[in-house]
Amino acid sequence: MSTDHSYKITTIELGPYNDLSELVSDLANHALNRTGESGDLLI
Repeated sequence: MSTDHSYKITTIELGPYNDLSELVSDLANHALNRTGESGDLLI
């Protein structure tokens, strides 16, 4: 039960993201859009 509960908490914290990699990828895309340079990742 506690494992399932922890999973639910993680899901809530991640919001619409099913995976941390999706969250990181989205943050990277926002950083790219903001800077306009693929060499500058300011997350």
